[in-house]
Amino acid sequence: MSPAIDAAVKARAEKLYYFPATDKDGNKVAGTVDVSMAYARHDSDSPGGGMQTYTCGDLVREWDWFTAANAARRKLFWPHNAFTSLTAIEAMRQGSTPSREARLAARAEREAAWAKLIKRCRKTPARLMLEEVDQPEAYANLVKAF
Repeated sequence: MSPAIDAAVKARAEKLYYFPATDKDGNKVAGTVDVSMAYARHDSDSPGGGMQTYTCGDLVREWDWFTAANAARRKLFWPHNAFTSLTAIEAMRQGSTPSREARLAARAEREAAWAKLIKRCRKTPARLMLEEVDQPEAYANLVKAF
């Protein structure tokens, strides 16, 4: 669903080593294999990846792809989960234990802020995503932890 993501995954798959299946005597046998591969440009392990170079265009492309590909499943998109969890996690790091209601309210505020972030990023795809978030260092560290 995304030429950029498809190309990145294909390039990574082409570097994999494949060993042919063999029978009990060591003779090659025909067969197929499915290879599952993850790609996330925000992940420093992905080609060209890492939060320090992650642009708004990268975010929007991955967000659009992820939400379309996972519409029927409850899967987490790490940049979104980190963004919406950041306030509560930072409070806990500082020794505060917010109530469930306070955490839910903070999460709702962060969800609204996420929608605004996506909207801004659609308008400025070349801008670094970390320039658009309110706590860039804490956010980058949290994404790396996922």
